[in-house]
Amino acid sequence: MFLLVKGSSGKGWGAIHRALFGLFGPGAVLVGILLIYVAVLMALEKPWKGRAWLCSALLLAFCGCLQVFIKPGYMPDFETENILDIIVHTFVYGAEGNGGGGLFGAVLGLPFLGLFGKVGGGILIILLILFLITVLSGSTLISLAQAARKPLRAMGAAYTQQMERRQAEQESRKAAQPVKTAAPGKAAAKQPAHKGEEKNAQPPAQPAQHKNTPKMQIIDIPLDGEPRPKPEPQPVHEAEAAEENKIPSQPEPKKEIDIPLDDDFRSSETGGFALGIGDDLGVPQEPQKPESVIDPSLDELVKKAAGPEHMLYGMQQEAPKEPAAEPMQAQEKLAFHLNLPPDIDAVEGFRGPPKNDPFFAKPHNPRPVVPELPPEPKPSAPAKPPEPIRQEQPVPQASVLSDPPKPPAPRPYRKPPFSLLRQGKGQNAANEGELKANAQLLVDTLASFGVQTRIVDISRGPAVTRYELQPSAGVKISKITGLADDIALNLAAAGVRIEAPIPNKAAVGIEVPNKSVSVVTLREIVDSEPFLSAKSKLTVALGRDIAGNIALADIAKMPHLLIAGSTGSGKSVCINSIIMSLLFQAVPEEVRFLMIDPKVVELGVYNGIPHLLVPVVTDPKKAAGALSWAVTEMLKRYKLFADNGVRDLKGFNHLAERTEGLEKMSQVVIIIDELADLMMAAPNEIEDYICRLAQMARAAGMHLIIATQRPSVDVITGVIKANIPSRIAFAVSSQVDSRTILDMGGAEKLLGRGDMLFNPIGSAKPVRVQGCFVTDEEIEAVISFIKSDATADYDPQIVKEIDSHVPASGKKGSSSAASDSSSGGESEDEMLMAAIEFVVEAGAASTSLLQRRLRLGYGRAARIIDEMESRGIVGPSEGSKPRKVLLTPERLAEWKLAKQE
Repeated sequence: MFLLVKGSSGKGWGAIHRALFGLFGPGAVLVGILLIYVAVLMALEKPWKGRAWLCSALLLAFCGCLQVFIKPGYMPDFETENILDIIVHTFVYGAEGNGGGGLFGAVLGLPFLGLFGKVGGGILIILLILFLITVLSGSTLISLAQAARKPLRAMGAAYTQQMERRQAEQESRKAAQPVKTAAPGKAAAKQPAHKGEEKNAQPPAQPAQHKNTPKMQIIDIPLDGEPRPKPEPQPVHEAEAAEENKIPSQPEPKKEIDIPLDDDFRSSETGGFALGIGDDLGVPQEPQKPESVIDPSLDELVKKAAGPEHMLYGMQQEAPKEPAAEPMQAQEKLAFHLNLPPDIDAVEGFRGPPKNDPFFAKPHNPRPVVPELPPEPKPSAPAKPPEPIRQEQPVPQASVLSDPPKPPAPRPYRKPPFSLLRQGKGQNAANEGELKANAQLLVDTLASFGVQTRIVDISRGPAVTRYELQPSAGVKISKITGLADDIALNLAAAGVRIEAPIPNKAAVGIEVPNKSVSVVTLREIVDSEPFLSAKSKLTVALGRDIAGNIALADIAKMPHLLIAGSTGSGKSVCINSIIMSLLFQAVPEEVRFLMIDPKVVELGVYNGIPHLLVPVVTDPKKAAGALSWAVTEMLKRYKLFADNGVRDLKGFNHLAERTEGLEKMSQVVIIIDELADLMMAAPNEIEDYICRLAQMARAAGMHLIIATQRPSVDVITGVIKANIPSRIAFAVSSQVDSRTILDMGGAEKLLGRGDMLFNPIGSAKPVRVQGCFVTDEEIEAVISFIKSDATADYDPQIVKEIDSHVPASGKKGSSSAASDSSSGGESEDEMLMAAIEFVVEAGAASTSLLQRRLRLGYGRAARIIDEMESRGIVGPSEGSKPRKVLLTPERLAEWKLAKQE
């Protein structure tokens, strides 16, 4: 502003204006630009001191260049004037605008002029300016030239386009002018007025054209002759040409034939140029105008969140379906206006259910009717009433004949309604003041430790709020992650989890627990659009992620899932929500369950639903038989796939739809609630079955969901973990347990009560999710609804296979437990039970401890320790430290009870 506005001479503004020009001359314009550049560097927290010195040198060189090339009003005399006089005169002449580069320009420019002359000094100063520009920009002269060439090319292209448009407009105007003059006969009358030389010169060249013109007229006249006003001037020209016995009028019809095209070009100026014939050239572009009319509807659709913008046309086709319901409402109104009795609707409403009730009861109705028919063949009257019944009976009789022991089998499975689940209250309203205060406190806390950051985004979830911070340049992420405890202390939070960096974001996430936790219900997940529109029948509801978005999982893509966490962290609730979401998503013909529950009380409520292949397996010995059947079923399916030339279950079902004699196969989900108990009963056998299923069962449509408290090496071996890539970790006590589950830390910072880390296959980092909660009352309501409408369809062959496998599994389990001693289960040490009880009470196990307390020898105590390790009661050896005890007192009591039975 000081440079652009001169101001009054007596005021301070004018003094500053003259001072700037006195110091820098016209180069003072560059001062503001360089100051803005340095200010931007400081605001972005980038190194600016070196750039500031370069900017100062560039300003000095620019002023010196002005001093050399612009003729100054004052040239000093170095012999007669001293340095002080030269400085004063250059400043005064620059302030008055008499040329030169001001005081700083004279400091560099005058020595160059005196030593090298105007040409040499100018070349050197220009080279110095180019060098400073390359250093300041960090690029070469070639790249700068290429960058400067781009706007020049753009300007040239714009100039050529403008010239082409002007030429086209001029040509169209010239072509449009003969149309106006050709309609009257004046143009034709003026033609004979030309010089006779032209008339005499034209005839020799015209006969050749005259031979070809009729063809051109025959071809072109019908196209351009469609408009009525255009063929009128043609007979006028032909008549005048015939009177004068000259042919110069014949080339003019060509112009008149081409004139309508020019007229079309002229009409296309209003509507835009488009391909067409005659006057229709400009018409096809007229439909482009309604594009502006569609924009408001796009805004309305976006506001209603009906779908993305690219689905506009599909949504416009579906829109008429909504008003289609309005005529029905209008008919209902008409019915009321006609004063029809209201009882009619009620009677019709009551007639619906009875039609279904006798249909389901028809297998019982024919029994009294059939014996009445033989004793009364004579009277015709009683024979008539059962006829309508017989007409309705064939449908259920066919079903009864096809499946006599299961009369309710023909009933279609009805999915339970969402009304059986309780409605969620929604998330608690976020306090903006609290969020801003926490964000500012985070920045201040990190700044107090010398870490400069700024808030990029805030995501509030049901239980946790994530503050996304972007560190300044040169800040290591390890500095932020090392301050987790200090951040939790300043925020007065129970614990803080730091995700550094956030996947696909240049930011660090600090997750702070909310003061009020919002409960995520199962209904708000299963009644949402993502869940209802999911194509996979194995889509399950997990909860809501850190941003409040719905989190779903597809078991078919996992293809197996491991769920682990401490007691009370939410494992059983997660399994129940997975099972419930599958009941809402799939029918029994699509998905079947094989449930194994050694704890007896968790999954027993699902007994009796039609999705179960067999009743819930609670005996650990029978669990090995159930897994053995699963392996056998998997091999049978693979053999069927090979015989029919398909690769997986999806391809086989597609083939079964097109081929008679092939039945579609359902997907099987195997759910194991507590794997540690099964590994105690028959560790070797169960491990082999789980490994085979985890490796091969995906293509056969069989999937594993395994839950355990701590997937240690004793329970989940390395082979099992390698084949179960998808995992869910709930709250654990230590980072070691978190690494055992997820191969990384983080689960020890979870809050519990459904707070989980979901790590699906292919994900770089786990996603934090607040699991959905389902109550026992909701589970019982859904199960009661399913049982009231359909009955369990257990496969007796599977039950027989499981029962037949029990004795074998028992022998294998006992032999595996004592495999090291190469003895059967009957050679168990009599002091083993006492040693187990003592170890569980003590919380540690060692050979010397058993020697002292139980008064055993070293060899016998060592064998008992090895026995307990093989059974998964104690952990592996840790050198001189005592072994960890993996068996809890509660499990020991259950085990003793089962052993007595």
